[in-house]
Amino acid sequence: MRKLDRRGFIMLGHSQGSAHTARLIHDLVDTDPELRQRFVGAMAPGANIAVPIGQAVGGYFQNVPACTAVGQYGCVIAYSTYKGEPGPSSEFSRLDAGYWIYPQPRFDAGQYEAMCTDPARLDGGNGTLLPLVNYDYLLDVPSGPEGDAPWRSQPDYYKVECKRAGTAHWLDISKTDLPGDSRLDLGALVASGNNYHVPEVNLAEGNLLEIAQLQSDNYTAEQARIAALQKKLADLEKKLAKAKKRKAKAKDQAADLQKAIRDADSAKERKALKRKLKAQRRKAKSQSRKIKSLRKQIADTKQQLG
Repeated sequence: MRKLDRRGFIMLGHSQGSAHTARLIHDLVDTDPELRQRFVGAMAPGANIAVPIGQAVGGYFQNVPACTAVGQYGCVIAYSTYKGEPGPSSEFSRLDAGYWIYPQPRFDAGQYEAMCTDPARLDGGNGTLLPLVNYDYLLDVPSGPEGDAPWRSQPDYYKVECKRAGTAHWLDISKTDLPGDSRLDLGALVASGNNYHVPEVNLAEGNLLEIAQLQSDNYTAEQARIAALQKKLADLEKKLAKAKKRKAKAKDQAADLQKAIRDADSAKERKALKRKLKAQRRKAKSQSRKIKSLRKQIADTKQQLG
């Protein structure tokens, strides 16, 4: 990642790709405040990323949290999807069994759990998934050209929520069972028993796209806010420098006038010089008040910038 490129970035992966994404976050982003300022988010389902039980940050990442609010950026979306409780030796959703390709030892499952963030809530929705599935590749690679419109959606068919049982922490999937709904259960076609690891990205893809859009919009708005504050700060600092120069000039002129008053040859000349001295002192006081105000504005602006 080039630090010279100031754009924000989103990281994507699934399964082994999610584990690599998590390692990149662990090794590069989590330890680098500058990169964290540009980190819009990560989608990393199916990787058993460790967090303290019931908490959003800690464990594998010390600074980068799991996403917990709609539109939150700088955080991670991760989950492992099962239909019902995962088995005791399930490949995903547990830290004490199954998938683990990190160089660190396994985390204590009595204190840590696999990260689970609900994509059907974090997109601002009602807990239902918005699948996006390429039917040409649903079960196998097509033998010929793709269809004209292979991508299809299936809204309001699945609902999900994060659940815990024993050492498992997973995204539980079930059907909404709408009256008269005869649509195909796409997830069950490619799931392995109650393990929905294979289709879990496609089944939530519409939600993930909405989350990424919300994160990007909020990140972009925040960068615009920061840029405006930085410009304001630069302008205030320029005004402060000018005010300091004006004050210094007024004080220098006042000192010259005091010397001129002492050297004046007549009472009339001294009186005129004293009027000028009084005016210069007023200028110096006015600039002092302005400097005080500008310093307060600068401090307030810096506080807004964090």
